[in-house]
Amino acid sequence: SMYHEVDRQMELARASPGAVEAAMHERVAELMTSESGERDVIVFDTAPTGQTLRLLSLPEIMAAWTDGLLRHREHSDTMSRALARLRIGGTRQRGDELSHIDHHTQEAKSTDPRFLRIRETLVERRRAFHKARRLLLDASATAFLLVLIPERLPILESRKALEALKRFGVPVAGLVVNRVLPEGPLGEFLEERREQERHYLQQIEQYFRDIPQVRVPLFRRDVGGLDQLRKVAGHLFPGSS
Repeated sequence: SMYHEVDRQMELARASPGAVEAAMHERVAELMTSESGERDVIVFDTAPTGQTLRLLSLPEIMAAWTDGLLRHREHSDTMSRALARLRIGGTRQRGDELSHIDHHTQEAKSTDPRFLRIRETLVERRRAFHKARRLLLDASATAFLLVLIPERLPILESRKALEALKRFGVPVAGLVVNRVLPEGPLGEFLEERREQERHYLQQIEQYFRDIPQVRVPLFRRDVGGLDQLRKVAGHLFPGSS
């Protein structure tokens, strides 16, 4: 009868708010701190004001949660040992042998191997998140690129992201303005769009003037395949082969 309940609890845990995000953050930290040497470069495409900033704050959150959990367990162990001493004192009249057994039983509980494994796992996860954050803040190892399109809401979000990243001390290497309308006649409808876009491009130049910027035009089709990626690379790295 327990199998059904276990399955139900696992399903609820999987669907609970933040479960997928927590698993993703752990996977990101695992990839960043891996020393296997299998990858030369790792690229994360994330929402700038959400996932990235939460990953930066995870070490403190993880430390507070882990320390609180361990502190409660140690407090529980202390109380259990105190109660055991009271119980041992009350049973001394029943013989030294019984009190000796109680004492060692309680000591064994305080060093429960399952709890020791859980503690080591939590501490190791906290170390991994700290190491991942150090890498995120290391300009020689990590580069942040903001990508936006020339529209009002993406500009506002990118400004917010830039301010938040600066507060964390995150190095921002550059900014990519994506899907810029190409030069040449576009027709009345798209010409109006281009006039609006010109206004937003000026805002981008003003708001992000301290960051290197590059523009990528709007392509006829979705980017897919090596040939299209090479075209994008030609705009990101002009003059490269």
